[in-house]
Amino acid sequence: MSGTFTASVVALTLAAAGLIPVRTTQDEGQDRAQAAYDRAYTLENEAHARAEALALYERLLADDGVDPDLRARARSRARLLAEDLASADFAALMPGNALVYLELNRPGEQLSALLGQLGLLDDPDAAPTDGAPSFAVRPELIEGLIGIRGAALAITGLPTGDGPPGGVLVLHPGEDGVARGLLETTLAAVGRPVEPIEGQPSWRLEDQVYVTRTARLLVASTSRGEIAGVLRRLRGERSDSLAANAAMRANLALRGDDLVYACLNAAPLSPMLPGLLAMGTAQNPELALAAALLDVESFQSVVVRAGVDADGMSIDAVLRLDEGHRNLAFNFLRPAPLDRRLLHTIPAGVAGFVTASFNERGPALAPLPLDANEQPLISGMDLGREVFANIVGVSVFGLDSGEGAAAGVPGVAAVLSANDPDRSRAIWSLGLGLLGLATGGVSLEPGEHEIAGHAAERYVVAGHLPVFLVQHETELLISPSEAAIASALRARDEGRSVLVDPAFAAELARLDPGATSAAMFHLGRLAQAATPFLPERQRAELAPVSQLVAGTTLAVGARHSANELGGRLAVHGLPRVDGLVAELLRKRQGAPPAGRSSVPVAEVPNTPDEPQAAFERLVQRGAFEEARGAATRLVQSLGDDGRALNNFAWALLTEERYQQQFDALALRASLRSNEVTRFEVWQYVDTLALAYFRNGDFEAAIRLQEQALELVGDGTGRAEMEASLKRYQEARRGVVVR
Repeated sequence: MSGTFTASVVALTLAAAGLIPVRTTQDEGQDRAQAAYDRAYTLENEAHARAEALALYERLLADDGVDPDLRARARSRARLLAEDLASADFAALMPGNALVYLELNRPGEQLSALLGQLGLLDDPDAAPTDGAPSFAVRPELIEGLIGIRGAALAITGLPTGDGPPGGVLVLHPGEDGVARGLLETTLAAVGRPVEPIEGQPSWRLEDQVYVTRTARLLVASTSRGEIAGVLRRLRGERSDSLAANAAMRANLALRGDDLVYACLNAAPLSPMLPGLLAMGTAQNPELALAAALLDVESFQSVVVRAGVDADGMSIDAVLRLDEGHRNLAFNFLRPAPLDRRLLHTIPAGVAGFVTASFNERGPALAPLPLDANEQPLISGMDLGREVFANIVGVSVFGLDSGEGAAAGVPGVAAVLSANDPDRSRAIWSLGLGLLGLATGGVSLEPGEHEIAGHAAERYVVAGHLPVFLVQHETELLISPSEAAIASALRARDEGRSVLVDPAFAAELARLDPGATSAAMFHLGRLAQAATPFLPERQRAELAPVSQLVAGTTLAVGARHSANELGGRLAVHGLPRVDGLVAELLRKRQGAPPAGRSSVPVAEVPNTPDEPQAAFERLVQRGAFEEARGAATRLVQSLGDDGRALNNFAWALLTEERYQQQFDALALRASLRSNEVTRFEVWQYVDTLALAYFRNGDFEAAIRLQEQALELVGDGTGRAEMEASLKRYQEARRGVVVR
């Protein structure tokens, strides 16, 4: 008898006696079902593959042999997942005839991001700091108060009498059990239970609003029918949603990760407009004129979006009219697209600039007639042609360092692009000459001058203020500052314009092809530019504000096409205001300023080495979170010392003892060192490229490294810089680099 046969006989004997368990096909089936459930749960909660997880749960529910307890758990998870997937787009739940649609997207996350940028979000793992004032909000508070995933409101009817407008609100409380529990407890406490809507528990608040609870959502409306419609769309039983509305498709496509999205949809009102206008215009002729000018029946929609990104916040708005509309006011105010050539003449490092379009690029106008002395004859009609046909666009910019302040002139310049620059030069030369005569000059003729190798005309206005005029290709440059004109010429000739300025380049890249105007300002540079022209007392008052907004930029833009008018407002590099808020709170409470004692100011040691020494001590202790505060104060103490800022940034990026814990601060220091030196020192630009690379902005790193290579030429260090450029390019392609 073989050993295998003997073992089998023994096993069967023991099993018959109940001494060992017997594995059955049913047991193996339950094991497979449990493994499938575990797999689905992992897909749902770790891989976030919710559609795949739902398919696995539904497969379990279709198996009649699954254990009842496991089936109940799978049914619960499937119900939650199905609602999550169905409500991923709130517009798919809303009625298609909505007049107004508003959407709120993950407010807790976006508020946390905003507070973090302002320095007002507390880091629970950070070591306590001494000295510098601070104020912070605990992240638990944000998540506890605003833990919802999102909400949406659709207004479907105008208010009648004293009643509210028709509409429906959908709220997704998110995964936070505390937030959901608080909402449901409040609902049960203040609401009166009513007959379920579509089988879901419902309440009524103050005899006006119905509220229904589903597995994931809370739905509220003054109409039971509106709630029932949402629930049927949630189950896939109705397809008449706002998302399926063809007229709303382009508007809804504008949604992204913005905090707030709002759309005013005029399409449902269009059938009523003719009757309403007929009633109004019969009694008011002015209204009839306005209706004819504005073609109100062509009004389609208004969309507004506001959100927080990794480096600030923005608001975008767009007005849409029907194609082929006859809105005379809209068409009359429509300018030409921006002349992008103007941007190449605005130098990098400016404090701010404004650019706008006038006319399309086209052929030159007929030349001006000449008098007996072969001088151009200019009439009043030529002034009109200059504005309405010849000038393509205009830009005005200001330098950041008060260049020219010693001579008493601001570093401001205007740049005009023209279809016929010779005609423009004749007209503007005459205008400047007449202005000089009218303000105390003795001659119409300009003085000869040269700026950066270009011939310039020099006029004197107000008796002493010089104004220079330079023609460069199709542009005219006009400024009282030689430095401003020289910077513009270098920007155009050498490619060092605002298009490569890190403070403005990203926002300029977002300009729509239909953009008609833009204005961008670097608040820190503006403060620096204004300082030389301020009295001593105002300089002292401006100093703390300058530090606060040292890296803050403001951008405004407009675009105008045949049937759209849009605008954008963005703020980047939000100032850290935690110290300011804390100081204000201390003053309100009557406490002494943070970091001060009863020791007289003269007795408190305050040597330049203090910030550096404090920072190094914290790094040696490994207290990196606390060291960041000391490093920030150190960067502030370096002021406008470009060399010191660059050296500190390079050390933070390259020395092992810093463990790459200060890359964001190194970017800030390096950016300031280049702003001070106008991006003209190749070593500093090279450092900035590395800083952007370490912070994950490969495009900026490549652009700046190429700029550094242009600056260094064939000098020492070129080989290393070329190797760095290759590394950045590989990173952009997704190649792992070290």
